[in-house]
Order: sequence, then structure tokens, then C-alpha cells
Amino acid sequence: MISAIILNYFCANDTLSAVLSLLPDLDNDGFLEIHVVDNSVSCDQATVLGKSLDQRVKLILNRENTGFGRACNQVVQRTDSDYVLLLNPDAKLLPGALVLLHQFLEANPDVGAVGPIVYWDETRTFLLPPNIYPYRWLDLMRDKSRLVRNVYSRLWRWKAVRYWQRKQPIEQKTLSGGHVLLRRSAIEHAGGLFDPGFFMYFEDTDLFSRLRKAGYKLFMFPAAVAIHQFGGTAKDRMDWKQRLFAESARLFAQKYRYWQPIECLIGTLSKYMPSAPQTFNGTDLGELSAAPSFEIPEDLCNGWLAEWSLQADFSPAAGWRSKGRNLKVSCSLWDHIPDGDHFLRIGQPGVFGRTVNQYRWRTNHQNGGQIS
Repeated sequence: MISAIILNYFCANDTLSAVLSLLPDLDNDGFLEIHVVDNSVSCDQATVLGKSLDQRVKLILNRENTGFGRACNQVVQRTDSDYVLLLNPDAKLLPGALVLLHQFLEANPDVGAVGPIVYWDETRTFLLPPNIYPYRWLDLMRDKSRLVRNVYSRLWRWKAVRYWQRKQPIEQKTLSGGHVLLRRSAIEHAGGLFDPGFFMYFEDTDLFSRLRKAGYKLFMFPAAVAIHQFGGTAKDRMDWKQRLFAESARLFAQKYRYWQPIECLIGTLSKYMPSAPQTFNGTDLGELSAAPSFEIPEDLCNGWLAEWSLQADFSPAAGWRSKGRNLKVSCSLWDHIPDGDHFLRIGQPGVFGRTVNQYRWRTNHQNGGQIS
């Protein structure tokens, strides 16, 4: 049996969509149970979920916002299934994905967790990048050194393209807690699901670190496919999310400082080094309020790679490999991306492909206007 956990926080419609993607597997008796935990502490959210959820789905209404990790722990403590599925409310598994992930864990007892390949948008154009272990010393050096930043950006692209092109399962150092199937016995050997000290963010990185330390492998299985509209939830609370992210990053760095002694040294040295601001060399499109389109250079018409990032050095970046003369951002993707700076580069699709064009814009969903 698999216990699926979906956490709702003021996104009932998204949660219902995530649940809907799992309902076909719920029809397989004894295979799946679905738990929705609501942290909204909202009568409106509770009413929508209570009226709209399939009667077979188990709903937990918390009296306070306990955070992502603690809410998921509630379900694990109440169940005894062999496997645990974590699925974000803004994510969904495509048909057959859960069966494939389950079969992979059944066939590989040394694997503690497996995740699908993940698209950013409903039209299945942009693939989300692999999760990378957050070495704090590397982040510090990227802030201080343009050379380190440029090298890291190239390494990121090399790893991401290999990941996107993969046809067979590929071992990973860490995964995303937004769409992952976990072996319960591995969770128990690693000390439990989530450390309750993490309110939100980095609790999954901590879990995967503990799983690897306990001797279990982590894999991405490309035959299983998911969609995760990353960045679409709580867009109006970006400051709050950024603050939580920073707090969890500090907690994670403190928890693993003894395992990364180089971080202490570089962290100390970085205090005396001047910052090297990120620079952008490309076309600035200004402020956009509608989805843009881009003309592909003629020499790339037979195959190109577009990378979309919130960072000027494109680490990380979502990727879209395609052909033709035009790249049009889908409205479904545009509608859920957060306001702020966005970067796009277009180039050759290979691991070491040449970048041809780069663009920057600032998204503003508040203004009307038509830009294409």
C-alpha cells in the first residue's frame, strides 16, 4: 500500500487537481490511500475541500499552520503503508507514473526514494532541472567570484542537459519532496520522515541526506512523468516565502556544518572578500504583462535549447528542447509564474552547446497590455 500526502495551504483548487491525478490509482484496491492535510485554518478552504474531495480521500483539518514537514509527519505517524508518496498541491502525476515508481522501488530494495521526470507546465514544454545538493560554500563563492559563477553555470547546464536527455533511471544525490515515492522502511532507518525543526524548505534535502547516510540510493525514473507548476502557489506572499527559505537554509547549514568543514573556512574568508554582482549580457525586454514569443535564429531551426531561469547565471534553469523558428511561452505557464526578474537564453541543444541569444524581462501580472 502507498500512502499519498498532499498538503493544502490556501490552494484548494490546485489540491483538488493533484488529488484528481491520483484517483485512477485509487481504484486499484489495496494499492493507494490519499491523505489531504489542510494548514490554511480557513473555513472557506475547509468547505471547498470537504464538498469537493472524493469520499475515499482522508482529510485532516489542522487548527494551526504546522508547516510542511510536521503536516506530512502527521500522516506517516497514522499509517503503516510500505510506501509514502509526497505530492505538492501544484503538482500532478501523469497516468501510469505512480505504478512505474512503485515497480521501481519493488525491484530495487537498496533504493530509498525515486522521483519522476518533471515538466513545469501543462503543455509539457519546459522540463524542470535536477535538484542539486546545496553546498553553502559554493553559493558563497558564486557571490564573491565571477570565475566560480561562470564555471558553475556551465557545470549546471552540463548536468541539466544530461538529466533531460536521460532515457534510463539515473542516480541522484538529492531529489524534490514535491513529487517523490519513499520506502517507509528506509524512512524509519533514516530517523523518520521530516525534521520538525524545518517549517518549510530544506526539510526534503535533509531527509534525502539522511537516507543516503543510511545507505539508500536515490533515483530519477524518466519513464514516470509529472507536472509541477513551480512558483505558482502563494505568489502574493513572496517575501514570506523568501524569509522562510533563508531561515531553513541557515538551519540546514548549521545542521550539516560538521560534515562540510570547508564551508566554515570559506564562510570566514568570504566575509573579507568583496561581492561580485551578477551581470547580464543580452536583450532587456523591460516589463512584460503578457506572454512573450521569440524568433529562433535560422542556424538553430533544426534543433535548439531554451533555458529559463530566475538567475542571471542560469543556475538553475528549466529547459525546452525543440525545433522551428518560433518559441512561444504558453499562457498556462505565464499565468502562474511569479512577478519579478526572469532570464531566457537560446542556444545549441548539446551539453556544450553555444549560447546565441539571451533575454531578460520583469514580469508584472498586475498591468494590462498586450506584448508578444
